[in-house]
Amino acid sequence: MENKLDPIQEKMLLFLATSALSTEKLASALLIDVPLAEFHVRELKESGYISHFIGAFSSHMDVPDTVWLIERKGRKYLASSGIK
Repeated sequence: MENKLDPIQEKMLLFLATSALSTEKLASALLIDVPLAEFHVRELKESGYISHFIGAFSSHMDVPDTVWLIERKGRKYLASSGIK
């Protein structure tokens, strides 16, 4: 099995397994501040567990939202860890 992820990162993967979410929405769902969420999202992205796309819809008119998606590696981690 791969190295164990931080509990916040595991929870992020769980949320992303069911829905694509922005960093801000992940932070809100996990009750953490946005800078901490940004740190964990960056770690997950650099490790290949998640990827992103620029959403067509935005919470601000001129700024497109970055939305995060779980990758196969992230789903494999959840399955092999028995996390539900």
